[in-house]
Amino acid sequence: MLHPNRGDDAAENANLLESYRELHNVLRAENLPRERVVEANADFCRSLGLAERIGYAVEPHALDRATLTAAALARAASRLSGRSASVTAPYYLERAEGITRSHIHANVILRDGAVALEPKHDADVGVGAKVAPVLRLESPDAALFASLGGARYVALLGHYDVHGMIMMAVTQSNLEAHGSVVTPFFGYKATGDVHRLWKRLLPKLARDGGFDAIVLVDVPIDARDPERTRANVQAASEAGVRIVIVDHHGDTFIAARGLAGAGACVHLTDAWGCFLGPADADWKMSAATLAALSDRQVDATPTEWTSPESVPYRTVESLSAHLDGIRTDMNLSAQDDPLALMYLPLKEGQGALPPADAERPTALNVERVGRAVVFREPPQAPGRQWYRVLERAMEAHPTTGADGITPAGAVAAPYAIAWRRMDKLGNILFLTYWLEPFAPPIRLFTRIEEGWRVFGHDAAFWLEVPLDRVEGVVSETAAAISAFFRS
Repeated sequence: MLHPNRGDDAAENANLLESYRELHNVLRAENLPRERVVEANADFCRSLGLAERIGYAVEPHALDRATLTAAALARAASRLSGRSASVTAPYYLERAEGITRSHIHANVILRDGAVALEPKHDADVGVGAKVAPVLRLESPDAALFASLGGARYVALLGHYDVHGMIMMAVTQSNLEAHGSVVTPFFGYKATGDVHRLWKRLLPKLARDGGFDAIVLVDVPIDARDPERTRANVQAASEAGVRIVIVDHHGDTFIAARGLAGAGACVHLTDAWGCFLGPADADWKMSAATLAALSDRQVDATPTEWTSPESVPYRTVESLSAHLDGIRTDMNLSAQDDPLALMYLPLKEGQGALPPADAERPTALNVERVGRAVVFREPPQAPGRQWYRVLERAMEAHPTTGADGITPAGAVAAPYAIAWRRMDKLGNILFLTYWLEPFAPPIRLFTRIEEGWRVFGHDAAFWLEVPLDRVEGVVSETAAAISAFFRS
């Protein structure tokens, strides 16, 4: 798990890498088709992620990592063999064979002093899975009703990216079906950056907006000022405004119990399940998966959509390109904002944008170092376009094994690193190629010291370090990646 502003736990990262190595050795030995490998790898990530979210909700930073990874490995192995696997792990569903595929996409809810597990499909609640005593199992509809606490007038806020906007659309559809009157606030123009959203917009809406509840989806806790965030949540709660947080970022996991203690209802999720309410229609599942794909999270990648030529992939690229071009334009009137024109069809269940070929920036000035593509100069594109710039470079440099042979089915280098100078700091982007089945998240290879600021996810994150440390951090990460794949 990515810990903002906190030093590394090297032993924890090493144990996780060993778990990935064990899984990948099994997958390679089976000589399975690429599609089965991607599916099993995603299963492992989802299983481990659910166990970890439960651990943060119940007892932060005290996870039995060995047991959790064993449970995740058993789950992935059972998917491959077709046989069920029985495992026990702290705060986890006690019988792995009781977990259907969709159960792994589950939110962990902290609300009113209790912890609940919310599968994202109503139909899965009755499968008979035994739940650890500290948890109770809730349907998505029941969880939505309880989370709102009777609120009718709801402000809906989301992160100003593709993932956040799509998750808002699914959430608004569910809220309106529930009978709520919803006012959405989306895009950088409306919310500002995360710091401004928590510091200014949330208190303003709670004080002057006339809302019974404020729902925030895909909005990470402000790592710069978490105490102020908690205080603002508590002030809103004490004023009678219900605060509901639905998020999958590491800093929110860390702060979850404090936010719940301040009166918020907190849903800890994966990238796929980062919405409030049920996935009770095909368009919601499709939209949610597109959103997770836009965040480049391998735990949500369905195998039939993993080709860069597929319609979902191209749809995400098209939506990303539009957002890159317009989301920071502060001069548009509300009536002219193109985000509104894209958001309304999503909310009405009409899917994402029609597929279109997005212009993808060309990657220049790169060098392949083992399994990583390293940019020796900043990419010639705005920072918000770097994901696609780096992916272009990764696809242009397929990975090569220790024997000099590119593995069958390899479509890209699994990792990329780029950096730029910002004031007196180096701002580094670390990216894992989201369709690579044998690639542990790049976060596990990067040594982060206490006080360095981190933004993003384990597979794709930004790191701010002193300028004189940039070259060392980049080189050490590339060397750690090479060592892992050589062993």
